[in-house]
Order: sequence, then structure tokens, then C-alpha cells
Amino acid sequence: MAILKGKNLTGLLGKVTIKQWRDKTVLQIKSFHPRQTAATKQSAGLFGQSSTLARLIRGYTGPENFYDGAMVNRLVTEVAEAMRQCFDKETKTFSFREGSFHRLQGFEYNIHSPLKNYFRVEPVVQVQGEELTIGLPEFKPGADMRFPWRATGCLMDVKAIEIDLLTRKEGASRYFQLEIDKDEANVPAQQWVVEAKSGRLTVVAFELNYYARAGGFQTMLNSKSCNPSAIIAAVYVPS
Repeated sequence: MAILKGKNLTGLLGKVTIKQWRDKTVLQIKSFHPRQTAATKQSAGLFGQSSTLARLIRGYTGPENFYDGAMVNRLVTEVAEAMRQCFDKETKTFSFREGSFHRLQGFEYNIHSPLKNYFRVEPVVQVQGEELTIGLPEFKPGADMRFPWRATGCLMDVKAIEIDLLTRKEGASRYFQLEIDKDEANVPAQQWVVEAKSGRLTVVAFELNYYARAGGFQTMLNSKSCNPSAIIAAVYVPS
């Protein structure tokens, strides 16, 4: 309750505390601490774990620059949904299966230049034992790829990361690069092998880095509007 003393008002008025300090009237608003339910805490915990996992995935397989502004939130949302579908509310444990993270396959790091619009060759992904093999059939750059203006070739980066889902820590990471000349008649079939240990999630992404080569100089051409990069495989190997 607030009390008027002469010309000064002191006390409590709703959530506002009124005090007199020297020759001034000071108003203090009581801080509000919302009460978290068990479900709210559980949801927050799941989101935090998803954010950590998404950060590892994009840190090792995503582009360093030229991704769209909403990419981080889009990836966290996809990872969180995959995690949510594997979470048992009663036992409060995760139960992952081989296809638990397939929804990440095809995730575009830059929606303004989708990889599928620039590279029309379907990679073949196979898991055997503790190895994941990424294969590309023979292809023709002139017919199966799209090159931006001025580009004379591109460097295809193949990036892979293995993540322990129990500790949310990275395992083995691999990086390969394939140079493709725009005027090359055929690029022979390619194959890369990465680790895929049991109980871990292996994520692989392709990124196309275009260049223009002339007079002994090479100029990189990728930009915010053209930086094709996407996840092409997200495979969990059951324990």
C-alpha cells in the first residue's frame, strides 16, 4: 500500500515500489520470474542440446561465408525436430535409429542458390561396417552443372563430420576437394570414404566454389547470392 506523506508518496503500488531518495522520488518495478514447469524445462533442455548439435554440424560441413540470414535458425529447427522424434518423455532418454536424421539430407545452407539447382548429379551414399562411402557417377560439367557468368571452373568441397550423440562431441572429420573444369568433356566417377562408427551421426556436405581463371590469375566468384552448399547425407549408425 502506498502512503502519501505531505507531497511525497511512499510504499507499494501494485508491482511498483515508491521510495524517496534525497530530493527525488524513485520508482522500482518488481522483477518478474516466470515459473517453469517440468515440460518447459524439458523443452528448453532439448532445444539446448539441438543447438549444440546444429552448431557442430554447420561448423564442420557448412560454408564459412555466404549462407542465408535464416540458416542458423533453420538448421536448429530441423535438428530439434529430429531429436524430438527420438525422445521418450517417460524415460527421458533418446532412442536413435538409422533414419533418425534423414530429414537433414538436402538441407540447403543458402536458400538463394540451392545446390540442387547447380549440381544435378545424384550422389550415392552407402554404409558398410564402420565406413560411409560417397560416390558420384561419371558426369558432364556442361550438361550436369550450372556455372555462373565468368566462371571457368569450380572446386567441389566434400566435408564430413562424425559426432558422438551421447557426449555431443565431434569425432573424425574429413575434407576432400575435386576440381572441375567447365569445358571438361567428362568427369570420371568419384568415391570418398569416411568413418561412420556405431553410436555416431555422420554428416556429409557438398559445396561448390566457382572461379574465373585468366592470364595466370584465379578469381573466386562466390557471393551471398551464389554459394551452393548443402547436406547430402546424415546417417546414424546404431550401436
